[in-house]
Amino acid sequence: MGLGKEVYAVSIWFILLSLTITTALTWSDVINRTISSYNKNLVKYHFVYAILLTILSVFLHITLSKYAKKPEDNTEDVDEAVESAMEAR
Repeated sequence: MGLGKEVYAVSIWFILLSLTITTALTWSDVINRTISSYNKNLVKYHFVYAILLTILSVFLHITLSKYAKKPEDNTEDVDEAVESAMEAR
């Protein structure tokens, strides 16, 4: 896989991750507003917004997940580089 495709795949992975976090925060907001609100009409709009965002998130996950690639965990390489640098002192 070329560098451009690698960057593209990892970028999509991060976009999907941020969309998931946004959806979770939206639902959290809806639940908080439902508990603390007495105006039923405003709560309906927040539910509609959360449901639409969830549908969009699921659609994008299904569509884009085939292009996404989770970044590789290179912490072992970093640990080895730090250890070798410390030994060189």
